[in-house]
Amino acid sequence: MESQNQLVFEDESDHEASFCPVDTWKLLIVDDEEDVHVVTSLVLRNMEFMGKTLEILRAYSAGEAQEILSRTPGIAAALIDVVMETERAGLELVKWIRTELGDHDIRLILRTGQPGYAPEKEVIIEYDINDYKEKTELTSQKLHTSITTALRSYGHLKTLSRSESGLHQILDASKTLFDVHSVHAFVAGVLTQLTALLKFEDPALYVQVSGLAAGSVEGSLVILAGTGEYKDISGKPLSSLRNTTLLHLIKKAASSRKSLFKDNYFIGYFKTKMGSENILCLNCKKDLDAVEKDLIRLFSTHISVAFDNIYLNQEIEDTQEEILYTLSEIVETRSRETGYHAKRVGMMSRLLARAAGMSEYDQKVIALAAPLHDVGKIGIPDGILLKEGRLNHNEFDIIKTHPDLGWEMLKGSRRKILETAAVIALEHHEYWDGSGYPRGLRAENIHPMARIVCVIDVFDALVHIRSYKEAWDYSKAFAFLKQNAGTMFDPALIETFMTVKEEILAVQSTYQE
Repeated sequence: MESQNQLVFEDESDHEASFCPVDTWKLLIVDDEEDVHVVTSLVLRNMEFMGKTLEILRAYSAGEAQEILSRTPGIAAALIDVVMETERAGLELVKWIRTELGDHDIRLILRTGQPGYAPEKEVIIEYDINDYKEKTELTSQKLHTSITTALRSYGHLKTLSRSESGLHQILDASKTLFDVHSVHAFVAGVLTQLTALLKFEDPALYVQVSGLAAGSVEGSLVILAGTGEYKDISGKPLSSLRNTTLLHLIKKAASSRKSLFKDNYFIGYFKTKMGSENILCLNCKKDLDAVEKDLIRLFSTHISVAFDNIYLNQEIEDTQEEILYTLSEIVETRSRETGYHAKRVGMMSRLLARAAGMSEYDQKVIALAAPLHDVGKIGIPDGILLKEGRLNHNEFDIIKTHPDLGWEMLKGSRRKILETAAVIALEHHEYWDGSGYPRGLRAENIHPMARIVCVIDVFDALVHIRSYKEAWDYSKAFAFLKQNAGTMFDPALIETFMTVKEEILAVQSTYQE
């Protein structure tokens, strides 16, 4: 039985050439005789190979040839005279091309009118050439044959070189693809890598590529990321595409559940083991050749496996997040505070962490860990936790043990989120001036995330009803934070808080009591 995530391609019947990166083949003629240039050009003027014509470049000395070769990439073959400004100028040029220029792909055909100066056996053994001809034996037919052989050989070498470069890119790209945990980041990275896969020729010959990635969101395909002409349509439904050809091909791939190539398009269809459907598209400015298609097919097998990995990680993370929120809501419900308090604290802590310059990873950690700040209240007796009105001194001392209880509950975990939650639970009542509890920590000795949660927890408590107080209006709560900057709260965080207060209030509005 076919596995659910197996990548299937539509059958292709068209025959393709292996190497067609440009429209012409560049041929360099190196000879100090004008007649040789004229005759050679006349003989080859109408020659075509693999549907491409010849572009003939002329050099009248080895030095001039070096200049042309240095500034002109992609010369497929060179006809080189042996005797020019010196008796061995052609041989020295061959050595320079292979060693100093480092071009081992160009096909080199030596021509000599004076074979005694450079015996054929010696030349073939000592120099990296591909053919050696006396000018008298190079008839029109033999010249065509020699050039055809050289171009075919050059094409095969470039095909191998492109394949090798592409394979290296696939291996390098695969290392990063499996490190990504966000679907949006993953598909954006895949588009970048696929586009790069088609751009390893000489910069002058780069293929212009546009691409997009779409995924199923609530039963409909939505564009998750785009490059080139599609870079500004992320978040829009796939049906909004103006390119009707591309939209038709996408629908065809989705209905057949197969990836396909059509002219200058690649449509990749991926279905994960969890049932999620994803589409990757490339739209090139030229038809894709056989090498490019083979590399895309190979890379697509890595993409298919990585999609499964991403969605599995996403499911695990979503499950963990739901468990953490459910646990925090249970804690808040038991203490007669709405379960939205935990959600608000998590979301507002993330906003403040972002504004304070924390990394995206740490922002996510605090968003998941902060809701557990009061998990230690599970260990507080109901008679105290659920008491109406203010607590007496002894009861408050018992309440003040909940940070230690929370720490004891969570400290054994080696998972980053729960490790952070344990620290936040322990330190979120520590104050900047050292007057907090349970350790009396001061200033920078308090964990940065605990300092953030301290601000957010107090603010949220102030603006909502509690058994011992009425809800404050926002302006009064803001004033309280400012008045206690440097005593209860990290003063820098209060300044930062005020820069994002509109976003803070948006969270309050969305998750009202």
